[in-house]
Amino acid sequence: RVYRWSNPSFVQAGSVQTTAGGAYTVTGLNAGNYRVGFAAAGMTAEFNLDKADVELADDVPVALNGTATVNATLASNQRTLSGTVTAAAGGAPIADAAVRVERRVQTQDDVRWRTVADLTTAADGTWSTTAPDGTYRIRFSQRGYLGQWYAGASTESAATLVVVNGSNRTGLNAALARAGTISGTVTGPAGPVTD
Repeated sequence: RVYRWSNPSFVQAGSVQTTAGGAYTVTGLNAGNYRVGFAAAGMTAEFNLDKADVELADDVPVALNGTATVNATLASNQRTLSGTVTAAAGGAPIADAAVRVERRVQTQDDVRWRTVADLTTAADGTWSTTAPDGTYRIRFSQRGYLGQWYAGASTESAATLVVVNGSNRTGLNAALARAGTISGTVTGPAGPVTD
């Protein structure tokens, strides 16, 4: 993927897939500076010159009628993150719960969190995804339950960070509490009010 600055952020300007030999060509670019990102299944995604985020990547100047060359060597250091989402009361598995995995990225100005996986749990409440080494926070939610961050935090700032460094991380579980409800009956002079 190729990105170009468009205030206030980088936007995708093009995307292609590599050939069987790993070669790629992105065409139709205007003159200017671009940043190039690379991703492949089972590999750690990166931006040009081994950067983890588009905001940290180096500019690639492109001239009209010219070709800039950017090569990359992707590392195969994906790790598995996995766990189970259950009901806090009774421990029953929760199917189709939303699991969001965010990676911490240090930019030039501050720390940002980038979503690397949005998935749902299986019928038995289990979930699994792959991610490169790094620091993560994980959010769990399901309709009718109170959402939470790992490990039981109600806010993102209180989330327990998950550090992945050279090995898989299992047991990243959540026990969701049922949300409260309010119910009643609305009536008017003519009886029950519908709608």
